[in-house]
Amino acid sequence: MVIHVLYQLLLQMKRDRVIDICRGLAMIAVVLGHCGFPFTHELYTFHVPIFFVISGYLYFLKVDSLKELGGRIFQKFKRLYIPFVLFSSLFV
Repeated sequence: MVIHVLYQLLLQMKRDRVIDICRGLAMIAVVLGHCGFPFTHELYTFHVPIFFVISGYLYFLKVDSLKELGGRIFQKFKRLYIPFVLFSSLFV
């Protein structure tokens, strides 16, 4: 019953299946790479970059204009980089 309700909720969501499939394949590649799969080097060449590409694509979809993109990037910079510099200076 619970699985049926969750399945119905998933059907109502507007998701891009290609993105979900790429994320799933990248997750499987991460697990295989950390488990000692024979082709670990080949997996490491793409599994982290694919997460960056997907997140950048999804982030850009939420932006309506170039001005808004610049504002969002600046806000992210302030929120992430400034604390990073402050905490890094404590441990140097």
